[in-house]
Amino acid sequence: MSLTYSVFSSEEWADAAASHISKALPASGSVVLTGGSAARRVYPLLAHLDADWSGLEVFFSDERCVPPDHPESNYRMASELLLDRAQPGAVHRMRGELDPGAAAAEYHDALVGPVGAGLDLLLLGMGGDCHIGALYPDAPSLAERSALCTA
Repeated sequence: MSLTYSVFSSEEWADAAASHISKALPASGSVVLTGGSAARRVYPLLAHLDADWSGLEVFFSDERCVPPDHPESNYRMASELLLDRAQPGAVHRMRGELDPGAAAAEYHDALVGPVGAGLDLLLLGMGGDCHIGALYPDAPSLAERSALCTA
């Protein structure tokens, strides 16, 4: 397995990131989307590029504990800015409206098969407090070593 990554900065980062992502999209497989301000800037640009998402399964790296129609939902943002236009083969959302522990357990089960086969593209941003994928510095969830998803 080869791992490649890119770091984007400057005023042009959102355009460069969208272009890079569209070229890196596999024809089929799994893509993990992020939330946050980086996604809010990149997803509309990515939606207008000619990329075929029909063979892709979409997952999320994190979600807030809110229903899918809530303004703070990462699923809602991704749907409105990208997925409604891109039309992937399947979208697997975290059910933020459930009890966080139950939602994490359910999402873990949804991830086991596809993620066990390997991720094809993982998109992550970093928050101002250095959190990535809802993993915050010094949080107890950082000690988790066996579950693919935790509250």
